[in-house]
Amino acid sequence: MDINYNKITKYDRNVEQLLTFLMWCTVTPGKKSDVITPKFNAMFSEDNKPSQVIKKHGKSIRSLLEKNGIGQYDRILKAWKVIQSLHPLGQLRTITRDELITIPGIGPKTASFFIVHSRKWTEMAVLDVHILKWLQQEFPKFNIPDTTPQDIELYKQIEALFLGKACQLDMSPADLDNKIWKANSLSQ
Repeated sequence: MDINYNKITKYDRNVEQLLTFLMWCTVTPGKKSDVITPKFNAMFSEDNKPSQVIKKHGKSIRSLLEKNGIGQYDRILKAWKVIQSLHPLGQLRTITRDELITIPGIGPKTASFFIVHSRKWTEMAVLDVHILKWLQQEFPKFNIPDTTPQDIELYKQIEALFLGKACQLDMSPADLDNKIWKANSLSQ
């Protein structure tokens, strides 16, 4: 049930795996995947599954987060409290980006990332710095920001450029996202 940040796209996750993936999505913003993922995975075991952890008292969760050096404890606790209240958790299969961004600590990029990498042929873009840099090169005449826009309308305008390019390349948005991410990872 561990998260493998090198193989993040998976369309057949069960409910527990979707919950784990969403929880992982909430701990990664602003952090390197290769650093945060082992810390995140270390929090769980067969006796301590994500669906059990998320139901614990906030102090217990915070202690587990601190023990594993996750960081951003208040933000993550707020997000996990709302995620835990989703009933049934099976709705994670159909939850929308607009619904996800109402959860404290989840913005358009994180919401899009969760959906794009858990549902086939999702028409969304994960506008992280790598994608934005790539879009700046592909569309030099457009004013593409350097950081992820938090305004959902601006996000959708820039997203349309990415989706159009994915269509031109006959690639799913998830595949194009992975291709750009891997190319950037190799060049660093």
